[in-house]
Amino acid sequence: MTIGPERKQGEQEVKKITCYCEEKFDADIPDEVNFDTHPELMASIINGDFMSVTCPKCNKVLKPEYPLKLTGTSEGIDFFFIPELDRSTYSFGKLDYETGSPARIVIGFRELVEKLKIYKEKMDDRCIEVIKYYLLQKAVDSVNNEEADIDIYFMEKKGDTLIFHIEGIKQDAIAVSQIQYEMYDKVMKDIDKKMRTDPFQTFLTPPYVSIKRVYIEK
Repeated sequence: MTIGPERKQGEQEVKKITCYCEEKFDADIPDEVNFDTHPELMASIINGDFMSVTCPKCNKVLKPEYPLKLTGTSEGIDFFFIPELDRSTYSFGKLDYETGSPARIVIGFRELVEKLKIYKEKMDDRCIEVIKYYLLQKAVDSVNNEEADIDIYFMEKKGDTLIFHIEGIKQDAIAVSQIQYEMYDKVMKDIDKKMRTDPFQTFLTPPYVSIKRVYIEK
């Protein structure tokens, strides 16, 4: 599947999409989402339905990614979403579209879903990333494969427990880590200091707050 070049922030342009079956069709995908006026879109994004389009020829459901501005005063959301395919060009400062000055940059749908879950719980995403950093350190130490690609995502808050999924420790397996909320409180008390020290300032400095900005060697 390929997607067309129309990437203009704030416009309701029709996107040109080519399916895997080579069928070409138009899809109306928004360039902005305001959760204050469309609160139902929060669940749509978290459930994976948002931006889904169906090929009119083969009926395959496609998940194209386009740059997207997301706002919502009730959750304090001020995001700009960058497609996963643009991760490298963003890192090198070579995006061919403007992001504006959002509070947070989010790259790829998985990060977007995670970030929305964090904000829905009224938690500080910087603290979550610090906890993920500690989990990543332990995960890297536990694997024998030096080329292992480990990903960690916050999944949900259950009572006083924070649930994280860790991928890459074992092939085709997901490790589940349960962290007591008191760990979050402990990190929160020290977050200002961490913002000024390495390696934390590397991945806690806005707008892209993510441990994906850090490489940990064994």
